[in-house]
Amino acid sequence: MLQGRRGGEQIAYRQGDLQPVDIHFVLTVMGLLKLDKYPDRKTHPYGLFGQPRKVLTEFGDDVKRENSAFRKFLPRLHEILVITDRIQQVGVKELGRLKV
Repeated sequence: MLQGRRGGEQIAYRQGDLQPVDIHFVLTVMGLLKLDKYPDRKTHPYGLFGQPRKVLTEFGDDVKRENSAFRKFLPRLHEILVITDRIQQVGVKELGRLKV
């Protein structure tokens, strides 16, 4: 999926791996994009954050489906993660200017 792509070696796939990006984060990002589950502003994926077991369960359930959203994301996962990283970088710079 990310073999040979820049950043692919930075993902920790097992507990205790010393890589900067945890696989749970990658799966959470993918889960955020499931438009069948979160189609509009009325539904929010807040339940995915900080709940690795829920993310893994949702991933496991989804990949068994014939029309799996996660399997659709895999060919574009690198681009999704690059965009996510860019959003985080810009967000950190702009957050200081916002009154939260």
